[in-house]
Amino acid sequence: MSKRAHHTDEFKIEAVRLLLSRGERSVTELADDLGINANQLYRWRKRFEKAVLNPSEHALETAEQAEIRRLKKEVDRLRMEREILKKATAFFAKESR
Repeated sequence: MSKRAHHTDEFKIEAVRLLLSRGERSVTELADDLGINANQLYRWRKRFEKAVLNPSEHALETAEQAEIRRLKKEVDRLRMEREILKKATAFFAKESR
């Protein structure tokens, strides 16, 4: 069973900053100094570049995205319940005549 390290966004941003300004150091050396895999460092850089080049796509935080998803599901459920109640009201109004 492997343990995954979860790094903060600040750590990732700082690691990418160091990568972009590494000077004479190799990516492998930098990654070793940070205690991460060089491939992870490349993935963070790629994600960082996407966010900088196209910020509108990456503007929402993960928590905000989750909240929006939850609210959309709730709206769908409420619409469905409203439609069921409309049909039930029409049915009972028809039956009571």
